[in-house]
Amino acid sequence: DQSAAPEADAEVDYHYVALTIVDGDLYEIDGGLSVPINHGPATDVLRDGVRVAKRRIAAMEDKNIGFSLIALSSVAED
Repeated sequence: DQSAAPEADAEVDYHYVALTIVDGDLYEIDGGLSVPINHGPATDVLRDGVRVAKRRIAAMEDKNIGFSLIALSSVAED
């Protein structure tokens, strides 16, 4: 059995958030928002993404902040 998808404007507890660097800026793509958030210059999606994640978690101190975090990256060359 699959569950039905919620309406596009429905408030949901869980959604995705992805971080990526585009043209040297770190963008947060949040499934609950209609546009990406530009967090400014970045060179390392993991290092700079942690900064964004810490800020986001601190802002939600009174709420359920259960989440999963997955990093996808290429293998560093020696």
